[in-house]
Amino acid sequence: MSEDQTSGSITFVLAKWYAYVLSAMFLLYGGVKIVLSFLDRTYADVGASFIFLIIGVVVVSIALAFRDQKNWGWYGLLAINGLGLVGSLFHLRDAATNSWDAPSIILLLLSVAAILLLLAPGTKSLVSHGR
Repeated sequence: MSEDQTSGSITFVLAKWYAYVLSAMFLLYGGVKIVLSFLDRTYADVGASFIFLIIGVVVVSIALAFRDQKNWGWYGLLAINGLGLVGSLFHLRDAATNSWDAPSIILLLLSVAAILLLLAPGTKSLVSHGR
């Protein structure tokens, strides 16, 4: 059996599936919030839900570009995870008086792990094509 040449390294595959899960999370959250807003007849947060839906579509396009080993997909994932990292750091700084802020810590750890996966030599060599 011949191995698929586009499968790449394990770091590339993990970063790709992390991007898929991240985009699915935004799409599901936005879609479910929209449906529940209409079912509950509370239309105050529909705008924010559409923003999550649009962010999910953008992240899907970035994830598909990363899957196709395009440079802008790699840069897009770095930017998204960098924003998650900075946002969670700001939230932790603002909530310094709280004893435990689990969502920010989890987002911080996931963003750092994703950035490390994206900066791994196996992933960078697949995306950069020898540059």
